[in-house]
Amino acid sequence: MVLVAASFGCDGDRSTGGAVSTVSNASPEPPAQTAGPQDGAKVTEKAPDPNKDFVPVERLVITGAQVLSELRQGSDGTWEAVGFDETTIVIEDGVVVRLVDATNYQLTPNDAVISARGRWVMATPIVFGPMKAGTTIADSLSGGAMIDLTLAGIGGLVVPESVLESPAGVCARHRRTGREIPSASLLGMDVQAYSDLDSEFPRVDLSNDGVSELRTWIAGRIESDVSPASILARLTVQAAEIIGRSDLGRVEIGSKSDLVILDGNPLSNPDAILDPFAVTFGDRAIRRAEIEVLRDASMRGGQMRRQTRELTIDSMPESSIRRWVTSTQGQIFAGLVAAGPAGDTRFVSRVGQPRFDQSSGRIRLSPGPDTPNFELDYDGPPESFAISTKAVEAGLSIELRIEGVDPIVQEAVGPTGPPVIDLPLDLDVRRDLIGDSGTTVFKLQELLYGSGPIGLAPRRYELTPLDRPDCPPCFEGCDPVFRLEVFDPERGEDIVAAVMIIGFREGRPSRGRFETATGPIWFDELPEPGRTAID
Repeated sequence: MVLVAASFGCDGDRSTGGAVSTVSNASPEPPAQTAGPQDGAKVTEKAPDPNKDFVPVERLVITGAQVLSELRQGSDGTWEAVGFDETTIVIEDGVVVRLVDATNYQLTPNDAVISARGRWVMATPIVFGPMKAGTTIADSLSGGAMIDLTLAGIGGLVVPESVLESPAGVCARHRRTGREIPSASLLGMDVQAYSDLDSEFPRVDLSNDGVSELRTWIAGRIESDVSPASILARLTVQAAEIIGRSDLGRVEIGSKSDLVILDGNPLSNPDAILDPFAVTFGDRAIRRAEIEVLRDASMRGGQMRRQTRELTIDSMPESSIRRWVTSTQGQIFAGLVAAGPAGDTRFVSRVGQPRFDQSSGRIRLSPGPDTPNFELDYDGPPESFAISTKAVEAGLSIELRIEGVDPIVQEAVGPTGPPVIDLPLDLDVRRDLIGDSGTTVFKLQELLYGSGPIGLAPRRYELTPLDRPDCPPCFEGCDPVFRLEVFDPERGEDIVAAVMIIGFREGRPSRGRFETATGPIWFDELPEPGRTAID
């Protein structure tokens, strides 16, 4: 089998047409050398003129690749591969804008570069959700599941249009387009056509290990002597055509396909697509080192979810325990459980890498005489401690006990209510005080610990209900939904230190999104009744 290099276009770009080669089961031959213009003249990439040419702030450049541009079916039914040798691919705004001979491309300081010399590049595979076109698909569209597809080199998941436009589908697409997570694209298809889909197209169930299902699908076709080119065509051009997306499934100018960079030749071993060197999504890319980090983080996140489900609180029945997980960029890093009536809550929390700590305690809004309104036992770095607070006229009386140190008793001037430590817990214990009209204001003190000195800092929480038209994606099914502004009085009465969107279900905080410089941090209730998990 031969991957034939097509000729240049007149401006030095690769042509999207050209010769093709019939793929057989013979051993692969080395790719043919790239042909130049017929007159033998050297083609050079024009250097940008800063006074005339617009240079993007950043564009993605894949250099020196052996490009599997397209798969075409010949008149005898066999699949043929069209490709280029030693080629540079330029991507801007998620679109392939140049295919240039690698020796003739001049990099600019604005190029984010992936070196692919000796590697293969092709359009990422497109797979389909499970056969049942019901809510089971929407229930599995978590950010973590969509990231896992990307890490396996899969660029698109096809679902029925009804799922694509469902709250879960809108949320999944919003998180990708907002650059929150390196997610596979969610693609839509007519419901009836989806149900009638040829069984030869691969189906994956994200509620299970969808990647293993695809690996099994590929292995089964190899055992049935289906040619590698035919397998790749089914995953790329044929999948794109059946959903009416001719801009996907190929590597050509104008293509919007995500791309997968491989160490091995997929025309010899189609299974190589599931172990990528790098994957693009839009105009961004993740490389092998990051892929391995994200795979490890995904595994740890799954463990944290399981541990959170297993956390219990002594003397509290399982039916009364509420659970939340906290995540960022699709990866869960903390879990929290709480139980008890509003105003008197017991809790246990756990944080994973890099802190690996655990806390437990109790919060009372209206304690009896000489009874702490807040108690916390912390086990973790930089040092373990126990702290309790009581309301006094000036604010809070604090007793702090650190291992190997005499107890410290001090007063913190300010609000007299129990300190805040973890947002879902802070809101849950105060849930009966939050109105669903107008702005609810809490003046509080925040317990600061875990990365330095232990202390309290004043805060002001203002929760304002959002009208339904203003409710952002991923909060459908929550009612009411609030905009929470956290003020830092030490910096100024009108200084907003943080902004969050908080969704309630059945009167309790269920989901929250906190914007940070590195991306959103979410908390999410377990289980997720009637809505898709964030991660």
